[in-house]
Amino acid sequence: MDRCSLSAAALLSHVDRRTCGRCTLPRLTLPRFTLSGPLVGEQNDQTGDRLSLDELWTPRSAAVLKPLGLSAPASYGTIPVAGDRPARLGSGFLVLVMLLFGSQGLVTGFPRLAYLFLEKDLLQLTPAQATRVSALCALPWSVKPVYGLISDMVPIGGLHRVPYIIICLTLAAAALLYGSTVQLTVWSYCAMRVTVEACLAWMLVCAEALVVQRSEGLSMDQNNRIQSVVQLSGALFFTTGGVTGAFAYSQSSVGVVLLVVGLSPLAALLGLILLSPSSFETSANQSSDLAASGSSAEYLRLVGSTLTKPRYLLFTLYLLLCNATPDTGKVSFYFYSNALHLTEQQIAVCSSIDQAAILLSMLIYPHTFARKSVRWTMSWGVLIVTALQSSSLLLFSHSNRILGIPDFAAACMTTLICTCASNLTLVPLISLMAMMCPAGLEGIVFSFFSSVTNFSSDIVQAQSSSMAMKYFGIDAHNFSNIVQFQTCVLFLWLTPVALLWMLPTEEELLDISAGIEPSDDRDPIPEIPMKAVDVKARIMVDM
Repeated sequence: MDRCSLSAAALLSHVDRRTCGRCTLPRLTLPRFTLSGPLVGEQNDQTGDRLSLDELWTPRSAAVLKPLGLSAPASYGTIPVAGDRPARLGSGFLVLVMLLFGSQGLVTGFPRLAYLFLEKDLLQLTPAQATRVSALCALPWSVKPVYGLISDMVPIGGLHRVPYIIICLTLAAAALLYGSTVQLTVWSYCAMRVTVEACLAWMLVCAEALVVQRSEGLSMDQNNRIQSVVQLSGALFFTTGGVTGAFAYSQSSVGVVLLVVGLSPLAALLGLILLSPSSFETSANQSSDLAASGSSAEYLRLVGSTLTKPRYLLFTLYLLLCNATPDTGKVSFYFYSNALHLTEQQIAVCSSIDQAAILLSMLIYPHTFARKSVRWTMSWGVLIVTALQSSSLLLFSHSNRILGIPDFAAACMTTLICTCASNLTLVPLISLMAMMCPAGLEGIVFSFFSSVTNFSSDIVQAQSSSMAMKYFGIDAHNFSNIVQFQTCVLFLWLTPVALLWMLPTEEELLDISAGIEPSDDRDPIPEIPMKAVDVKARIMVDM
């Protein structure tokens, strides 16, 4: 295949005009220089996809994020010439992110260990039953597009996001406080969890829409930085909540844990009201106007025509397949408790290490995988992560005892390595989901992608995990085939490498950012006289 490397002087003479909506906007068109092969990241031209260099954060926000490596200058992506450059993100935006995503992380992380022991000891569930109950409780995360549609089509007080966030925080607090006052059965436990998870999912749909709206026109690098801040906020409170929640459960009971965590949404609600969050919600655009004005049929047709395009269908299938592989979380917990006979205090320490590893991965990410392309992360990155997670075989095969490593120390080490590694590939995929959202459909499209991810990781993954446990004969006390089970799961975790071709190309992301529809009848690039080409231009033949 012939690959041409042209000089900047020759390239800048090409301007492609394409129709976008009702107007025609000029856009600089540059060839993509990518090496062939599924495991090679895209090599971006350093000047062609950028209009100018600027700071993403305001000085005050940059000072807060500088120790985390998230405040470095990054260039804006391709923006239509007629459009305005996005405003810098100030301290108010950071506080809003910390409140919304932090409260979700705290409500999820604080009672995590209490939920596990409640299912195991009080409700007397087997690993497969506990997996199915968790899938049922996570079901509200799989219908996030419904929340997006309702919030788009039914504004409250002229706003589509903030009022729903306030309602969700209030209902989540009420459900948790109710659960702390009654003797929970399987059904009442599921009812409480479903209510809480539905409120958190709806709140996150609105919060993600606010973030995606502020991310319009930004480059992949800038989206990575914003999503890193978002994920770091959730991880920070998830870790803090997990550590304190594990300690609280070891010293008290499930009821006390639910009472404490039930007060956290009320605290977030108070902070949100003091922040005046309505100022962060942008004015309605054309698609929001369609939804709010009652043109529901036209709005649904717009959403449907967007999500049925080939590039969206392939990306949806990628999310569905990559997150459907079996999970070992429940098996590991029962193995620690019933096979290694770790005490509740020791398991609480492992749980705290698990929470801290999530935060650690968010701190490591900006200095490692954030510097790589999405395709590199989802290929070589997945291979590296899977190799690290294979360290769990050392504990499951009891090889740690041959090396003189105690079970508790090996469990802590395995938890730290596996959890930290598995979270390194999350942010690029979330950034890609944000960049795939066209202007005006941020809430519904992003919620659709995230609901597909949640449906796959919660529902489909629960079924695949149950089938794998049944096939290998693993239950609450039988772990004779756990090494074979873990080996099979590790191989299945390499699925993203085989499906790398389903990810959108960088040119498709640029087209989405500029609002350009895919078309095969593009204006041909005129031939360049050899005199106009710089002496350094050369033709490279890929043998």
